[in-house]
Amino acid sequence: MAIPVGEYESLARQVLEVYNEAELTMIRRVARRLLKGVNAPGWAERKLSETAQVHRQLSELLAALAKNRGKITSDTLETAYADAQKWCFADAKAYAQSISILHIAPNSAKVADILSDLNRRLDAADRRILRQCDDAYADVIADASALVATGSITYREAVGRALRDFADKGISSFVDCSGRTWQMGTYAEMAVLTAITQATVSGYTDTMQSYGYDLAMISSHMDACPLCEAWQGVVVSVSGTNRRYPSLDDAYAAGVFHPRCLHHISIYHEGITHGTPRSRPQAVQQPSEGYTARSRQRYCERQIRRYKRRQAAAATPEEEREAFNMVRKWQRITRQHIQSAPTTLLRHYDREGGRVKLSDAARKMKK
Repeated sequence: MAIPVGEYESLARQVLEVYNEAELTMIRRVARRLLKGVNAPGWAERKLSETAQVHRQLSELLAALAKNRGKITSDTLETAYADAQKWCFADAKAYAQSISILHIAPNSAKVADILSDLNRRLDAADRRILRQCDDAYADVIADASALVATGSITYREAVGRALRDFADKGISSFVDCSGRTWQMGTYAEMAVLTAITQATVSGYTDTMQSYGYDLAMISSHMDACPLCEAWQGVVVSVSGTNRRYPSLDDAYAAGVFHPRCLHHISIYHEGITHGTPRSRPQAVQQPSEGYTARSRQRYCERQIRRYKRRQAAAATPEEEREAFNMVRKWQRITRQHIQSAPTTLLRHYDREGGRVKLSDAARKMKK
């Protein structure tokens, strides 16, 4: 029996949904606040005086967000760790019938450390989100005022343009070492999935080492990402003391067990375990068609989220309807892509952003 790392992905998606809904709510609140009285005299000064109110409202929303995600993640990691112990027990018993009981207790301290690290990451992300919203609010006021000063555009038009730029960028919460910007929902999902993977792998390796096993084999799957495909079927040393094989830490460092990774490990018993193990990773020349198809689906999902943000930030019913139509367009493209893909793809609505209702004014307009 092997660790199904993807077993808890639905739980991470709950966090993703919570953050996606929060992002749209924050964009909508900032937009509505800025658009109120946009053509009245003294608009810029009045909006600047409301900065503290906006900050407080967004702070309250983020506090509620942290509370909601806590309910989802608090028990999940302990369950993942304990389940991994049971899976390892089943694997170990297949090799040694003398193993008749799961005698290792859950490592509550390790699970607590993983949870603490997760909360630290997400709390830091929430602080960055709040700072970005504060900056975006001030930037829209400054940019709109500068455009109006040229005399060729109204405040409503200028605010609408600035809000559209804000919506296209989205609310990011992290920039990684490669310069990639993570939107608040995808970063939260990534952080939760990383923690779940840490809990499951730790639960499995702690248990197998208690039974005297040190070697584990990385699973193999079709259409794996190039990073993981290179390590499929590779035997690793959990402790790192067996020089004939790379260590589990080497696999982690190479990118195996990344968020959304479906790979797992299972006990490797030399001379007994079935399969063709490898002692070293092998370079992958090019990604599979299935991996490329999934990457295309991720791109489509990003476009859907982008236009949902535009719809939430729309300054006029016309802009709202236009964004809504683009959401529908990319949803159609996604459906067509899934139907024609060379491998089985599943529609993940949670990765397409939160729910955005069409206003009555925009609904009455022609499609």
